[in-house]
Amino acid sequence: MAANGTRVLAEIPEVVEYHGYRYRLDGMSTGPLASGPLPRTSAPAGPSVVVWGSAGDTALTAAPGTPGSLRLDGVREAREDRSLGTWGPTPVPAGSARTPSLVAEGSRPDGGTAFIAVYTLES
Repeated sequence: MAANGTRVLAEIPEVVEYHGYRYRLDGMSTGPLASGPLPRTSAPAGPSVVVWGSAGDTALTAAPGTPGSLRLDGVREAREDRSLGTWGPTPVPAGSARTPSLVAEGSRPDGGTAFIAVYTLES
């Protein structure tokens, strides 16, 4: 629990290192996994990294045995999926600005939070 009484689901670092370069948190988008739209954000045209996934109570109670996952769209040509309750980095190629978004695959859990954090190259 945080000092204000809220439950901490994941601690997102201010700085990440990816392939020898340091990236600083520039923005973040979150949304509930259970229903509604999932996070969508924008990434700058320069090199950046998005850390994305989900945290919290991601157990599937509505449809046991039907695994759910998240897919990252709008960043790379190749498909990239993550199991619910996991998260990690994905590089965003330099060039045109991108619009990363998350898409639910399979069943959605009753709880949990999905997120996309955008990190830009430190100068």
